[in-house]
Amino acid sequence: MAPYTELVKPLLQKPLALTKRFVDNSKVSDHHAIIPTEQMLRLASLTAEERNLYDLIIRRFIAVLYPPYRYDQTTLVTVINGENFHSRGKVVKDKGWRAVTSKPSEKDELNEDALPEQTFTLHQKGDHKQVKSCKVNSSKTKPPARYNEATLLTAMESPGKFIADEELRESMKGSGLGTPATRADIIEKLLYNNYIERQGKELVPTSKGLQLIKLVAPALKTPELTAQWEQRLSNIAKGKGSKTEFMVDIRQNATELVKSVIADTAVYKADNISRTKCPLCGKFMLLVNGKRGRMLICQDRACGHRQPEKQDDFVFKSSKNASRVNQKLIAQYSDQTSIGNNLGDLLKTALAKEKAAEKD
Repeated sequence: MAPYTELVKPLLQKPLALTKRFVDNSKVSDHHAIIPTEQMLRLASLTAEERNLYDLIIRRFIAVLYPPYRYDQTTLVTVINGENFHSRGKVVKDKGWRAVTSKPSEKDELNEDALPEQTFTLHQKGDHKQVKSCKVNSSKTKPPARYNEATLLTAMESPGKFIADEELRESMKGSGLGTPATRADIIEKLLYNNYIERQGKELVPTSKGLQLIKLVAPALKTPELTAQWEQRLSNIAKGKGSKTEFMVDIRQNATELVKSVIADTAVYKADNISRTKCPLCGKFMLLVNGKRGRMLICQDRACGHRQPEKQDDFVFKSSKNASRVNQKLIAQYSDQTSIGNNLGDLLKTALAKEKAAEKD
């Protein structure tokens, strides 16, 4: 605890005023937060990664008990030819909890726009200043950035912001699409089944994915359906709903969705068919962008064959270390009896043993 002694001292000098801001038992469902215990720990026994994780937990726990981060924010509005130009800056008054979470060697991101206090006190309303330089940048608005794996996981964790209905949005607080353990797996399945592909760090929908969006039932394309289910499950947990009715509605809803898919006449058309046939089933393979480059995959999911676009990628080169390991395993588990070099003699010996076994 020695590295954190100085951080804890200010807290021990006066009684802690603990409120629901720190611990709210009414909101604890599956498990409580990760908190430090009173068990002594030798930090020297931890690896670098374990030490970093422990440090993160300890600092977060201590920071919760610290006062707020306080600063003064000032905005200057400069009028030039009828156009308003805004200048903003912060003057830190009390670092509060940020004194715990920010290490001395790290740059405080909230201090990036911190300005000396005199910068704004020297200016008064109505002052005239000389414009030393001015230029006009001509640009166009940019579309929202594509998702990468990190931003998509965040969106799946908090999908409520995509829901217009306020009541449904409220029901999604604390809930998400999938669970923390399955969200990454959902993304991997989308990649594996060629609905999306990686282009650098971005996740881009494929032609198959875009067609799926048009083919799928409207209820499955928005988080509202999940929100409605979450709302009903929450009501059941509070004793305000019926589990039996919920399950009946779920089955009925699933049946209706399947019927609508069967009745739909729209057909998926693959536009990435290669000229290479699958070596297992003979069907033409699809060319997709895989995690390790362009891949050929069989369009028959029951077959499931995959291979790199270039057959040269199938050639594996064993390292010297791998060769030594293989030799060691061969020596350990193989039959040490000499078998000779004559294949004919080996076959005769095998036949003789088989005949002897039949007589027995």
